[in-house]
Amino acid sequence: MRNTSALHFIPQFYASRLSFDNVVETAKQHINSFSENKQKKLKDELENGLANLTTKEQLDMYISSYGEIHRQKLQIAYDRIPHKVWSEGSISVVDYGCGQCIAEMVLSDFLKSHYIDNDKISDFTVIEPSKASLTQGLQYLEQFYENSKITAYNVSAGKLTEDYIRPQSDTVIHLFSNVLDIIEFERHNIASILNSDMSHNHILICVSPFYQENGRGALMDDFHAMTCGMRCEYKLEKHTDDWKNAFSCCREFVRRHYPNVDVVEPTKCHEVLNSLTEGRGADRVIEVAGGEDTFELAWHCARPNAIVTIVALYEKEQILPLPWMYGKNLTFKTGGVDACDCHKIMQLISEGKIDTTHLRTHRFPLSRIQEAYDLFANRADGVIKTAIYPD
Repeated sequence: MRNTSALHFIPQFYASRLSFDNVVETAKQHINSFSENKQKKLKDELENGLANLTTKEQLDMYISSYGEIHRQKLQIAYDRIPHKVWSEGSISVVDYGCGQCIAEMVLSDFLKSHYIDNDKISDFTVIEPSKASLTQGLQYLEQFYENSKITAYNVSAGKLTEDYIRPQSDTVIHLFSNVLDIIEFERHNIASILNSDMSHNHILICVSPFYQENGRGALMDDFHAMTCGMRCEYKLEKHTDDWKNAFSCCREFVRRHYPNVDVVEPTKCHEVLNSLTEGRGADRVIEVAGGEDTFELAWHCARPNAIVTIVALYEKEQILPLPWMYGKNLTFKTGGVDACDCHKIMQLISEGKIDTTHLRTHRFPLSRIQEAYDLFANRADGVIKTAIYPD
């Protein structure tokens, strides 16, 4: 018998010797060398990521504190770029508010993981008003992309003109990483520059934290509405679609307001459930997420003879795999809100037996109920639930 072995073909491609993990680890080592009091002081100086950073300590604290969460959002965005983009010639990158060039470093890791040459990026144009951040970012950028042309501007977005943006390639990836949520960011000027250039294939990558206050959660949509001839191809909202991720508002909301509730990631759901039930599964499962895989997760978690209640609505049809489910003898209950128990629910709320305080983010009089519906339909201003009261 011939001896055989598996052969793995790894294509030849040019990749950076560095990774974003290297940068994060170096930053954490630097920060961990400080006392706890100094670390706390540095974290406070970041002002939740909005401060103008001026020192090396602040820069490393930012990467140490926010680097991983920033990477997760960017990776999701890069994964949404159509595959053909990477096979149709070189690409230019423009970053508006590049900071320390985290988005560019994560892009390098993305290219490496997909066996795409790092020099696929012909040129970078990076804009950043903080001199310290830009200086540090350029050092990283030059190490990650040795063969790409780099042009940098130490200015704010409001001072940019068409002359600043001169991409060398037909396809241009525009990066808006944690800037569109900043109220002071001059998005109108950037939209005007983009709208004036119809000679390139523009791809806009926009990622942002989720803010409920002052309508900041809608600023990204507002920017998209300013761009002419561009359409939104993919949209993920962290407080709804990406509830499984660490930056999910939904999961953090439950942890903050309902500390006695165990919150776990979907990937760990079976492990935790088996530990709690000695492998039997849940007696009752209530599916309210309505995600792509949550229906299957729900009935998988149920024990034999359990009841699975489907409250969620789905954008796509769900498959009921009967051959896999016969042995479990499950009972499914579905249906919308028929309002038959509203009186009892209102009574329990008025008696304080059900507390909905944290869910009610907005209040409207009955005469403005259409505004309330519009707010909820557009998921604007961080709305969760709206209370309606008589005029």
